[in-house]
Amino acid sequence: MDKRKGDIMGERAILMVPIITIFMFLGITLGGIFSFLFRFILGMKIERIFVFCGGLLLGLILFELLPESFTQNSWMGIVLGVLAGILSMSITENLLHRNLNVANGSLEYMHSFILLLVAIGIHNLPTGLALGTTMKTEAFSLSSLLAALILHHIPEGMALMGSMAFVESSSVLFVISAVFLAIVLGASIFAGFLIGDHSYKLNTLLFGGAIGTLSFVTFHEILWKAKRKMKFHEFGLYVLLGLLFIYMFLLRIH
Repeated sequence: MDKRKGDIMGERAILMVPIITIFMFLGITLGGIFSFLFRFILGMKIERIFVFCGGLLLGLILFELLPESFTQNSWMGIVLGVLAGILSMSITENLLHRNLNVANGSLEYMHSFILLLVAIGIHNLPTGLALGTTMKTEAFSLSSLLAALILHHIPEGMALMGSMAFVESSSVLFVISAVFLAIVLGASIFAGFLIGDHSYKLNTLLFGGAIGTLSFVTFHEILWKAKRKMKFHEFGLYVLLGLLFIYMFLLRIH
């Protein structure tokens, strides 16, 4: 009886993967719409949006990723993953510098956008694996998961759209990127479902990698670059606004 019940739950879980993938896409898209509104409706300058989005990502790391990772995973695995994530981003950045003329303004933002896209993609891997391993359990709740997926990916969608403001055909590229990230999440959920509990060590390393990659992009590609173009007090204000926004946002959804 238990085996049959487990098989039924497994079949339902497989059917849920495309639904979850779609809702993740909606979350990123909604974030992109908010970023668009901030820029064109509220008239925020691109540098301010860039710093605000950097504050969002910094808050996501400080208030969400770090506490969650160290309470649920081995600290040694997290540290190794963080170092691997930073190293991988450094290598990726060097490769992009060789192939892009970042002195060009639009290509500089494209450079940051590509690194952010890679970082969010890596961030989706441990999230998907963790979801996949829990989909067979009775504690799994689809309705709460879908709401969480939409809400958690809004800041990432805002940051993505904010980093590509000067890129031609930004709307098309944003949609393609959102589809790509949703597919990465869906594939990692399916992988986690197949691997089961054996994915713990891998998931720990990937959680660390997610923190390392997002931290590198947040500090080096977004905040540091924007700091050179803004006055210190203005820069600090928009970082603080991003931190406050994500803190209140996470407080509301938890």
